[in-house]
Amino acid sequence: MIDDKESIVWHSVVEIADFLGMTRRAAEFRIQEQKWRRPEWENRYWRRRAGAGGGYEYHRLLLPRDRRIDGTVEVTGAVPEVDLSMAVTPMNTREARRLDARLTILDALEAFREASGMGQVEAEGLFVRLYNARAGRLEIPDEIRATVRDVSLATLRRWRKEKREAGIVALAGHYGPRRGADVWSGCEPLRTLVIGLITTVPHVGGKMAWELARARLGEQVEMMNPRTGKKESRSLPSQREFQRFIQRFKSENKTLFAFATNPDRFRGAFRVTAGRMYDGIVRRNQLWEFDASPADCLCLDGRYSLYVMVDVHSRWSKVRITKTPRTEAALLLLRDCILDWGVPVELKTDNGSDFTSRQFMDVVRRIGIQHSLCDAGQPQQKAAVERMIGTIQHGFMEMQPGYIGHSVTDRKQIEARKTFLARLGQPDEKIFCVELTREALQARVTEWIEKKWVFEPHEGLGNKTPFEVRNSYRGPIARIEGEGVLEHLLAPPPDGDGVRTVTGKGIRVNNIHYTHGSLGLLVGQEVQVRLDPDDLGRIYVYQGEPWEFVCVAINPERVGVSRAEVAAKVKSQQKKLLDDAMVEVKEAKKQINLRTMSDEIVADAARRNGSLVSFPTPVQTHTTENISAAIEAMNAKNGQPTADKPLTERQLGKLVQIGERLKQAATPERDEAGIRYANALVLEARLASGETLTEAEAQQLRRYQGSNEYKSRQRLEAFYRTANRS
Repeated sequence: MIDDKESIVWHSVVEIADFLGMTRRAAEFRIQEQKWRRPEWENRYWRRRAGAGGGYEYHRLLLPRDRRIDGTVEVTGAVPEVDLSMAVTPMNTREARRLDARLTILDALEAFREASGMGQVEAEGLFVRLYNARAGRLEIPDEIRATVRDVSLATLRRWRKEKREAGIVALAGHYGPRRGADVWSGCEPLRTLVIGLITTVPHVGGKMAWELARARLGEQVEMMNPRTGKKESRSLPSQREFQRFIQRFKSENKTLFAFATNPDRFRGAFRVTAGRMYDGIVRRNQLWEFDASPADCLCLDGRYSLYVMVDVHSRWSKVRITKTPRTEAALLLLRDCILDWGVPVELKTDNGSDFTSRQFMDVVRRIGIQHSLCDAGQPQQKAAVERMIGTIQHGFMEMQPGYIGHSVTDRKQIEARKTFLARLGQPDEKIFCVELTREALQARVTEWIEKKWVFEPHEGLGNKTPFEVRNSYRGPIARIEGEGVLEHLLAPPPDGDGVRTVTGKGIRVNNIHYTHGSLGLLVGQEVQVRLDPDDLGRIYVYQGEPWEFVCVAINPERVGVSRAEVAAKVKSQQKKLLDDAMVEVKEAKKQINLRTMSDEIVADAARRNGSLVSFPTPVQTHTTENISAAIEAMNAKNGQPTADKPLTERQLGKLVQIGERLKQAATPERDEAGIRYANALVLEARLASGETLTEAEAQQLRRYQGSNEYKSRQRLEAFYRTANRS
């Protein structure tokens, strides 16, 4: 036992402050922080003072070894050293600043009361008025006023009560860990379970998380106590603690949570970017971006899709409205852009099937355009066209009749309006305002872009307009020379990849045989075939890689028959059947304000920008080996002579053998054979010039072209032509 009679063993707060070389307030803070007044230590290491003024006094063993007071008497019984290093959780900077400010104010209040000689209530009232008025009579440091801007009588009395009953540490606020907080850091299975749940189901509540944890881990969980380093069992935190942890995790890990649960929001709000995305784009047609999206507007025959092309340098854009996203529609917009803008260096698309089809990629490669694909799930890699699509959907489609909303929420609101108006007897056409055809919507969006949007400042262009940037460019523009050449390059292949094997009857496409004299040398070889979109009786034949033009093969029975007319006739027959089976469509209703508003905006933009004219730009010829081959095919179609190509040694040897056999097979009737061949050449020439043959002449030519005599004459003529050239 400690001999209480030896008063030198016990020290007041003032004495401890002197021994430790600190202020009384700092000593009180240390006593509270290290929990010297633990209940189990009462009368052993601390006790209540019996003298005047009350208060507490503390045993010398609570002081550091080097600051213990000399001359103390010996004590009986072993008194253990006290380890106070882990007594409480340390305060953070904000809490320590709050504690210091409140203690300073309470000390200043006590000093003011003593100096003024007033009663406590009167002194407190005056102190509050002077403090809040920033009066100079109170010497309060600026850092204290920055922490506590204003005080009230109730606040001062609450602080004094907290200091008296709970100690000065209570003035710092509730900075310590809440009950159960240690469980989240000490029980890894619990923490992992809850984090996995909220990143999988972002909107889960604390109750569901608590129920799942109780089902998997039970009412008690094992955790590692960070103070002792030992495992111990704790009760599962309450539902409220689960809710607090979820809120705290989301607040402290906003970037991580967005990355795990909402990639679009992460890319838009949290992704770190280095510099501007398009800093390297300095000229027209350096980079085009291409994308498609369903239109947020209904037409009379359903919903269509948007194909959008953007020249990144000026953000100049072109839109094509199509029924369904597919390669043919993408190629048509590509053709229109090349004809209007020139040939791009690079074309960037996503991984959609319309942009990665064999036909699309083959056309882009043969034109000589570098095709870049975005990484999967990374639409921000083609941000210019993504933004343009958003502008069209939000800035144009919302004004159109038939607007159906941008999201499920928008559509639900429109459906609610439909239900309400239907009860009033309004027809569907008026509710949804559907009155545009595809052609009308196409014309509207084109006019909106060309007469309004290109004259609006763009943030990505330094607040310049696309019109200004486009027309300030003075560099050359690459263009494909020759009318119809681009159409040849874009000509569709037959079913499959366009590869066909030449047979003795020519080339078979869709059960139709196409022939030409030059094909006789290619029997058994594979060639590339492209269809003539305007003529069912013609195909274009290429060979090798890069392409070499071979010929324009024909089917005499079908030359001059338009593929478009055939397709139109089929559609007409189908439409007639549908019309017979359907009731008559209701008459169109009156136009409403939405369409009028759109027309007024576009008309106003046209008036304001009508005087602006684009400057002409220099042109340079763009060509590749494939383009040259397409030019030869176009010339052949138009009846212009094409340059003859020298025969290979193998072909030359084969023709020599054919010539020897013809000499050995010569007969007196050779002149009649020559007449038949000459007549065939005349018919072919008439056909090539566009003249229509009679049915008898067409049958005669077809039969003769399939004969061995005609084929042998063709080979022999090619041989003699080659020999004369050499």
